[in-house]
Amino acid sequence: MYFAKEYQILFIWILKAPAKGEKTLKKLYPLILECLTALCFSTAVIIAAVYITLRFTPLYKFDIKYLNIENSSKLSREQLTNNYKTIIEYLNNPSIEVLNLSDLKISNNAQIHFLEVRHIFISLKYIFFCCIFIGMLLAIFLNKKKLFNFYKYTTLCLTILPIILSVPFFINFDKSFTIFHKLFFKNGYWEFDPVIDPVINTLPQEFFFHCSLLILTIILLISGSFALIYRRYNLEFKIKNLK
Repeated sequence: MYFAKEYQILFIWILKAPAKGEKTLKKLYPLILECLTALCFSTAVIIAAVYITLRFTPLYKFDIKYLNIENSSKLSREQLTNNYKTIIEYLNNPSIEVLNLSDLKISNNAQIHFLEVRHIFISLKYIFFCCIFIGMLLAIFLNKKKLFNFYKYTTLCLTILPIILSVPFFINFDKSFTIFHKLFFKNGYWEFDPVIDPVINTLPQEFFFHCSLLILTIILLISGSFALIYRRYNLEFKIKNLK
């Protein structure tokens, strides 16, 4: 009899378990959607920050003087700026078959490396549009449901994640820069010889450090925008509930 009661209790628990599971799932469903939305927007913002920095030629013009690139490359400011614009155009335009710089020769290995970099940027562009599309659809749905926490989660992602990733760069940028390239490029073509590929003299490592600072700044500024949006919507929702 004792075992019969135990089996009866177990049988009742099994019958009730799906119902409890459904209630738990219903509670988790909004959280999952909000986290997914935050992930989409965070990814899109990081990629956008990279693209903005890439096309922000004033930073390169500043570094031409600040890092004395004219002296190290033996090129004029105008030549350096034109070469930089040519590289950026190549990285963003798949229709350009070969990278040609009017003032500098480029080896086959360097051509392969720039092609690999272009593939990464094109992939990032597709990821950006996918994240924006999915994120916007989810945001519209969540806003209608008066669920605004995804703004807060996006702010947290855009604040915490970049800072954590940037710590190694601030501690030892040279080593972090090397590890970054080894992770994304399986060959050694990214290690340019200045004699064979003088283009490396026009893009010093310090310039990429400044790029990383600009990317981080853009991300944090946009993060602040999401925080303000969350505060506004959350405040409006609370005021409506008080009426």
